[in-house]
Amino acid sequence: ALGAGETVWLLAKLPGEVKVIGHDISEKFLLLTNSHDGSGSIKVLFTPIRVVCQNTLNIALGPRENAFSIRHTPGMGLKVEEAQKALGIVNQRFDIFQTAARKMAATDLTVKAEQAFFAKVANRYGEAPELKKGEEMSAKTKAIIDEMSRLFEQGRGAELKGARGTAWGAFNAAAEFVDFYRPTRSGDVSAIRAARADSLLFGTGKAMKQRAWDEAMILAK
Repeated sequence: ALGAGETVWLLAKLPGEVKVIGHDISEKFLLLTNSHDGSGSIKVLFTPIRVVCQNTLNIALGPRENAFSIRHTPGMGLKVEEAQKALGIVNQRFDIFQTAARKMAATDLTVKAEQAFFAKVANRYGEAPELKKGEEMSAKTKAIIDEMSRLFEQGRGAELKGARGTAWGAFNAAAEFVDFYRPTRSGDVSAIRAARADSLLFGTGKAMKQRAWDEAMILAK
């Protein structure tokens, strides 16, 4: 639960796997969110999880959101039945994700392209997209780029075929940074975990992953 319990979420595992290359697979999950204060619809989101590193790949595959909604109505049970029928569409999205991930895995990056990729992801995180001539990036942005570069070389699953030196590996380095290394607000362990979950599933962490996905797709085309 998030906040004081007004919003709850759960992950539901679906059968089957997304196979990128070799032993690099992602399991199929749906992320369901619901607000108990009536402020929003029930949302069901397409969410693969990369097994080797448990990266939560909660991203949209195109211009549309990766979710469908069910409004709070007296006949919501009937709406749920309609949502069950829509699972075929969700499986199509997993197929699209698999094809895109394989393209990324087949796209090798030069050192220059790698650094440019992480700079775009990090700059969108909190600064202008591009630095003006003579302007230096902040220490915060540089630290983010350095950490993602480290994960690109040494992160979980970085040694796998299809991830080493590729756009797929770069995307997952950014996702791993968000899931496990991105700083969160101070507090006790439970508060930190709740803040991280909120960010990576719904907030700025999710936005950062989406930026990384979009930039990796540009490289893979």
